[in-house]
Amino acid sequence: MLRYKVRSGLGTPSCRVIRSLPQRTMTAHLKIASALRRRSFWYGPMDTSRSRVRSILFHDSRSTATSGLSLSSRAPRGRSIMLNRQSAWAQLSAGMAQVLFCDLQKAIVKHGQTNIPKALASAAGALLQLTKIFDLPAVVSVVPHGSDSQVITELEGAESVGPKLLRTTNRLVADPPTLQAIKRSDRKVLIVAGFMMEAVVLDTVLDARAAGYEVLVAVDACGSPSLRTEQSVLRQMESAGAVPTSVISIRTKLSPGFSTDEGKQMFAAVQAIKYA
Repeated sequence: MLRYKVRSGLGTPSCRVIRSLPQRTMTAHLKIASALRRRSFWYGPMDTSRSRVRSILFHDSRSTATSGLSLSSRAPRGRSIMLNRQSAWAQLSAGMAQVLFCDLQKAIVKHGQTNIPKALASAAGALLQLTKIFDLPAVVSVVPHGSDSQVITELEGAESVGPKLLRTTNRLVADPPTLQAIKRSDRKVLIVAGFMMEAVVLDTVLDARAAGYEVLVAVDACGSPSLRTEQSVLRQMESAGAVPTSVISIRTKLSPGFSTDEGKQMFAAVQAIKYA
């Protein structure tokens, strides 16, 4: 009887043949191996010809069938992504973070469907309160919208923690005053809030990651006209190393206790958030 061992886990299953495969059972075992291979996370095109079965499908357990890439060469990349995600959160502190509010304007936010305007505005207002309590630098970036570039009511008075800058470009990095304001604080953890996720928020996150910033996306202070596209954008941000989070989570990271005056103020700020 044919006996073989299957090694499962991350990567392509590996089989060690203990005795040669009879020709008449080749097709059946090819199907088994193919099924095992489809369960693997890493796999590439395979040569299913009979002449290649023994060398590719039923190979020595010391090798892999991942188109020439060993699992050991794949693993560091996965670990690197995880380290980036941990690093963004680990570096979040009152002395390392700054906040960027993107296009949170009355005439724009009202089009939100994934996060109702009232909920978004209350979360953005709570985030603004955190910047004041912890003295976090902030930038409010707005765009012309007809004759109205007025920010939401909850962000009125944000000039006390940072400039309100009118830009005429889609991308923040293409607007010199906005870019200089971000660089001026010399803080490498960027907390982003804005509307809409598919445009200015995504561009800001990707540009910031490319520039070496650690990025946290306050999703409760962001919005989109479409749930379908918002979910896709969030996956794209995560792939770039950004960390989706919430204003409440940021609050607890900055001040885990409630006994101090600072902690009490923080608690009051997040209690004002009106989630849908």
